[in-house]
Amino acid sequence: MTESGGKSPSEPLPESPLAPAPAPLAGLTALVVEDEAVIGFMVEDMLADLGCRVAGVAPDVETALGLLAAEPVDIAVLDVNLGNERSFPVADALRRRRIPFLFATGYGAGGIPAGYSDVPVLAKPYSSELLRRSLTGLVRPAVHVNPAEGAG
Repeated sequence: MTESGGKSPSEPLPESPLAPAPAPLAGLTALVVEDEAVIGFMVEDMLADLGCRVAGVAPDVETALGLLAAEPVDIAVLDVNLGNERSFPVADALRRRRIPFLFATGYGAGGIPAGYSDVPVLAKPYSSELLRRSLTGLVRPAVHVNPAEGAG
């Protein structure tokens, strides 16, 4: 305490009840499947800024499946077109493991087969904020409030 009765600068401040909750993506491990190196690095940086650990950036299906087998993964971002192949075998492996993922593509949802209609599609180019919102929706279901119940 200082002479005036206030806390000295060296004493810790009490935790604020209004302190922000931890980010919903913080601490999650992400897999990025992207054949364009520059885009892969950008997505990796965006995820790191969101608090994620990136297991790796895979440029093709074989590398992605290898990373998936070797690393525990919580979420994934998949480019659809990977040169001469498509990322659907990776999507299938993620589904079998019940790992949430989204597709990121410059071609829009029209290029996604009907069997993946439940998977979110992020249109390229996208911002870090849009990536954050999309992934947060995958890992934390939306909270629905019944307006009839009111706030009290």
